Amino acid sequence: MAVVVDAPSPPPDVRPTSSSERQRDKVLAVVDSIGGHVMAWADDWEVSGATDPMTCPRPGLWLRGERGPYDGIAGAAVDRLG
Repeated sequence: MAVVVDAPSPPPDVRPTSSSERQRDKVLAVVDSIGGHVMAWADDWEVSGATDPMTCPRPGLWLRGERGPYDGIAGAAVDRLG
């Protein structure tokens, strides 16, 4: 199962100290629990939460089908996905 993730890309071997790192860890735990693997990180930290997800620079490419097939999108919370 291939999953596109709307969260910051993970730095190697860093203990979670920020909200973005904790969100990343939540997403990785969920992806692992379903036997999936992350095929891309499409973070949008610099984009306002009021922005239509379809127009976000990185997640929007996946949502509009411009990046190829995938099985799902994971986010740390529903509001992170629009």
